[in-house]
Amino acid sequence: MNEPVIIYTESFSPRLSYTVEVLLGSLLGLPYQLTTDINYFKNSASPKINYSKVAVDNVLQIIPAGILSESGIRSFDIRYAKWNNYHTLFFSGTTGFPFDIFSASFYLLTRYEEYLPFKPDEHGRFNSDQSVAGKNGFLEEPVVQQWANLLLKTLQEKYTWIVPRRQKFTMETSIDVDVAYAFLYRNFRRFLLASGRDLVSFKWNYFVDRILVSLKSKTDPFDTYKYLELVHRKYDLPVYVFYLAGDYSHYDRNIPFEEPAIQSLIKRLNDKFFLGIHPSYRAFQNFGVLKGEVERLSKTCETQITRSRQHFLRLVFPKTYQWLMKLGITHDFSMGYHDKPGFRAGIAAPYLYYDIQTETKTNLTIHPFVFMERTLRDRLKMNPDFALLKIQELMKKVDAVNGTFGSLWHNDSLSDYGEWKRWRYVYEVMLSMGYTMNRSKREKTKRVVQYDQP
Repeated sequence: MNEPVIIYTESFSPRLSYTVEVLLGSLLGLPYQLTTDINYFKNSASPKINYSKVAVDNVLQIIPAGILSESGIRSFDIRYAKWNNYHTLFFSGTTGFPFDIFSASFYLLTRYEEYLPFKPDEHGRFNSDQSVAGKNGFLEEPVVQQWANLLLKTLQEKYTWIVPRRQKFTMETSIDVDVAYAFLYRNFRRFLLASGRDLVSFKWNYFVDRILVSLKSKTDPFDTYKYLELVHRKYDLPVYVFYLAGDYSHYDRNIPFEEPAIQSLIKRLNDKFFLGIHPSYRAFQNFGVLKGEVERLSKTCETQITRSRQHFLRLVFPKTYQWLMKLGITHDFSMGYHDKPGFRAGIAAPYLYYDIQTETKTNLTIHPFVFMERTLRDRLKMNPDFALLKIQELMKKVDAVNGTFGSLWHNDSLSDYGEWKRWRYVYEVMLSMGYTMNRSKREKTKRVVQYDQP
């Protein structure tokens, strides 16, 4: 059994405790102990990290940048540097460990930079090109886990008996239901307007399909729910589904929630998948609307809804998360960018949210995602083949750090219909790759365990 890693600090702080727990406790599975007793630290035979400016002979030292001993928000010189092929923040250049791994991780995990003033886009969002990762070219690197592995390697050079309890590669696939059906259950006015648009824009196939689906002579193309159930059963992978339960508006175009067929669909989704709320565009700025939508979905499912993902990925710190927690949400899946693939918080693994405004570790688990399919197709103009190459590239990076590969899809993108032709193929290949990686990890672990047995 590992001895705890003793970390000396001149003063305790909730920020340091939180960050050490994520890096050593969650990611590496190492026991640890924080101490302010320098004599105890010096005399301990356990693995040691000196997180202070006090010199201690023959001990790994990390110079604090100062951010973890403070409270509140202020602008920092993040001192980005590329060192030994690692992207680093709060670089000091000292021998041993030349950057403050704890401050750097805290800065990314908490989205510290998003508490600072920034220029929002037309939907009030923080764009990736404003982030430190976007500006310095490491948005597509899970740097927090890379740093944790670097710290482990550095410790093992001196304390060879340290054995981490590593996490394994997993997948978290999720589906947003912005519009439950393409043609079904529209009122007569919406049906006429949509049919007129089809004719004016010469979309004859859409017009014909709208008629056929309405007459129940053809399956609605957005009705991909049975397919989801079957394909995820095939690969033994869970799927999270987020339903938009808001009233109709310019950016919220789902079918009326009161429609009996929609009530039935929601109950079926709750039975078959892990169901969550997809708060409406309006709910982003109105707590009363958000509360009503969570209660509406919970009442239909006859169970408390505890999962959420923001519509349009409208996420503002700390308001969005504070509101969700107030309504009993314990898992959020909004941590990713709308405009680029990559690692918004620098990590590919679920972790607990730290609220900088209140200086507390919360019970809200954040589930980051690596990409959204609409980003690849609409923003980056990728066809299915190029999208697959990008997904494979990102998946390999997550696999290299034993992380969790989160992705965001929609029920309509799996329809193989219209503009989404061949994207269902992309989805299935992605699931197959993830299943293969997961299985190979399990088999490798099994072989190691068998080898170690007498």
